[in-house]
Amino acid sequence: MEKITELLNTFSLEKYIPKLDTLMGWVQWLVSLAVRVGPICILVLGLIYLLIPPKEANRKAGFRTYFGMGSVIAWNVTQRLAGIVMTITGLILTIIAYKRIGKFASYDMMTMANAALKMVKSQVICALVIYVFMFLLTAVLFNRKGDCRFGEKVSHLLEKLVPKKVLAEVYVKEPISAEPEEELIEEEPSEPTFEKQGEQVITADDIVIEDLD
Repeated sequence: MEKITELLNTFSLEKYIPKLDTLMGWVQWLVSLAVRVGPICILVLGLIYLLIPPKEANRKAGFRTYFGMGSVIAWNVTQRLAGIVMTITGLILTIIAYKRIGKFASYDMMTMANAALKMVKSQVICALVIYVFMFLLTAVLFNRKGDCRFGEKVSHLLEKLVPKKVLAEVYVKEPISAEPEEELIEEEPSEPTFEKQGEQVITADDIVIEDLD
């Protein structure tokens, strides 16, 4: 009993409970991390789509929309446009997130949690708006087969967004055979002869050859 009493007397619960300042520091770090993750993901994906997009449409990687997967040109244009939009949006959201996080130190726990929740909601809404915008944009620019809807001028402008290597692979010229093709000479159809009124057609049966002396 004496040993148990001594153990209870020497036991201090404060040693095993983190201080309030330390606990608030952990909470603030986790909340700030949750606020940073969304914008950084949007920014990184935008840079990937802009700089190193997949060359052809696939179901695993890349920014996928229904009308942006019809052809190689449509796919690469979609990646470039999505990369530009997502990079700009991600950069703006990242700057806003870092400015808001600087004010978390002066907030209490509930105020900080509410502010972080509003920021996360706005980031999710931005991501949905980007997808809807890109879906509508590709639907306007391309048809189901990936062809441009606005003629050759707009098509050439969109092709400037496509890497030159991809364009070279798309527009590969077929080799021309050295042997010239034989020209087919079409025979002109013979005009039918018709017997005119008042004229008589003489045939071989009508000619009588008299006996020669």
